[in-house]
Amino acid sequence: MRNNKILFIAESGIIAALYVALTLLLAPISFGPIQFRISEILIMLVLLQPKYVFALTIGCFVANIYNGPLDMLFGTSATLISLVLMIIIKKPFIAALMPVLINGIIISIEIMILSSTYEITAFLSYFATISLGEAAVLYALGIPFVYFIGKNKALCEILKLKSLEQNEFL
Repeated sequence: MRNNKILFIAESGIIAALYVALTLLLAPISFGPIQFRISEILIMLVLLQPKYVFALTIGCFVANIYNGPLDMLFGTSATLISLVLMIIIKKPFIAALMPVLINGIIISIEIMILSSTYEITAFLSYFATISLGEAAVLYALGIPFVYFIGKNKALCEILKLKSLEQNEFL
């Protein structure tokens, strides 16, 4: 039993560290009103292993330290809400829509607060750019990523991930 807890902590640490490293390594495109946070492909892992919600939330929080307290609060909240909804939905194509919408709304509000711009046109503009960036990352990279891992039964067995059957994927 103890070995399982240690393994879970180690796996979680690795996933959180990967999220932070990818976010900060690509910081110029990871933050701001136009962003392509490549580390977001990792959030798709909750579809294969829901317990990674904690690792991904912590990884997001640590990465958002770079961008300040509002991002630590808003960005991390958006990620946690998205992850919980993704776990409930389960189907990758639909589940990926949750972070697109949730980040679009919450991060747009955060940017409006940071820029002291409280106009509906500003919100819609931020919502469009944040959502499109998130959609581009999750649908172009995240879905193939989770599909590749989820269809590889040997890899799923080694990493103790749920494999994806064809009917579960759509």
